[in-house]
Amino acid sequence: GLLAQLAVLHAPSGLELVLVAADQSRPLDERTDAWSWLPWLPHLRPLHGQPCRALTAFDPAQALARL
Repeated sequence: GLLAQLAVLHAPSGLELVLVAADQSRPLDERTDAWSWLPWLPHLRPLHGQPCRALTAFDPAQALARL
C-alpha cells in the first residue's frame, strides 16, 4: 500500500526510508523474513556513511544506530 506508493512516486534521492521492526514479541527470524524484500528498494540504501547494507533495524541497538 502506502510504502509501495512512496517508493514509486519518489526518487531515492528525495526520500530515504528506514525500517525499524524491533518488536521483541516475535522471533528475529520471523521479523527478518517478513521484511526480506524491503532492502531491494534503493530508498533503504545508506547514503550517509551508515555501517550497514540497508537501513533496517531488528533490535533496539540497531534502531538507535539507524535513527
